[in-house]
Amino acid sequence: MRRISHDIFEILCGPTSNVCSGLFAWDILEDRLHGDALVAARFGIDATALASGIPLLTYLGRIHSEDKGEAAHGLRDAIVTGQPQHQRFRVKGMDGSYETVLMSGQCFPDKDGVARVYAGIMYNACDEPTAPLERLCANALDVARQTGNELVGRYLEQALKLLAKPN
Repeated sequence: MRRISHDIFEILCGPTSNVCSGLFAWDILEDRLHGDALVAARFGIDATALASGIPLLTYLGRIHSEDKGEAAHGLRDAIVTGQPQHQRFRVKGMDGSYETVLMSGQCFPDKDGVARVYAGIMYNACDEPTAPLERLCANALDVARQTGNELVGRYLEQALKLLAKPN
């Protein structure tokens, strides 16, 4: 099977920043997560490595520390129940900034009923009206924490919680 390079993908589909969704699949037993160029770009992972398969922990390592526990718990629930999962979390891109993504996926068993593949689609939350403000607040929160500005950090955390609530 011939793989399309990231450059060809961008020629055919436009810059990855304008693409709205990406696909991924995790072979649970082999612990190999595969994904397309958009998922790689959003998670700051080399596109060739992700296409070939990476360990799940590498992928989870790109999720914001405050969102990681909930994301892992949701993934675990999806594996145990086989029910579809929908999540929203922040991921660290190539440039080190965080961006909010929406993810939907489901776990599928093999013929013996053992959880085998978790497949999903990831959407860039750019279509949401609060996304640019949320991204700025998340980046500002990181700076506040790095500089030890606890008061500003608390206010930014509250702002992010308000922005995450549905209108």
